[in-house]
Amino acid sequence: MLRAEHTDEKRSTLRFPCLLQATLAVVELLDTPRTETVCAVGYCQNICKGGVGVLSNRLIPENAVLRAEFSIDGCPVALPTLMKVRWLHAVVLEGRVHHKMGLQFLI
Repeated sequence: MLRAEHTDEKRSTLRFPCLLQATLAVVELLDTPRTETVCAVGYCQNICKGGVGVLSNRLIPENAVLRAEFSIDGCPVALPTLMKVRWLHAVVLEGRVHHKMGLQFLI
């Protein structure tokens, strides 16, 4: 059974641990200057009704809109959705810099 993570954060919903591979790509919006699409691979660490926590190998700009695909072990297809980067910060794991992000579900 999954158990919710308890933190001192002020959230409206509880987060639950999970481990899913995430593939992320920045969606270019019509009213923004053309920039290179950033693709990143990472892992979803937790999930809640409003979004997910992801640890990624690449920095993605805050407020970027993403096409995210989550892969479930043993399932031949990935689950696609649109998300927005709400917050991010760098973490060092095993001597390498990774990027922890809070992604909000948009649909």
